[in-house]
Amino acid sequence: MCVIAAVPAEKTLTKKQVEMMWQRNSDGGGFAYIHPNGELKTFKTMDFERYWSTFNGVQNEFGEQTDFM
Repeated sequence: MCVIAAVPAEKTLTKKQVEMMWQRNSDGGGFAYIHPNGELKTFKTMDFERYWSTFNGVQNEFGEQTDFM
């Protein structure tokens, strides 16, 4: 089953929260966000550690400026 989290700008998800969502969906994961330059960016993978590393990096860099889906 698909799990969707809408994360507004200035809010973050913890690794524990993301792991709980990951465990409910065996189809991997992905996220999308609007880069501050206006471009829609997407990422997807079947590997949790790669997902978390990428998501957390983007969240730390742009989290105050953009919404995540």
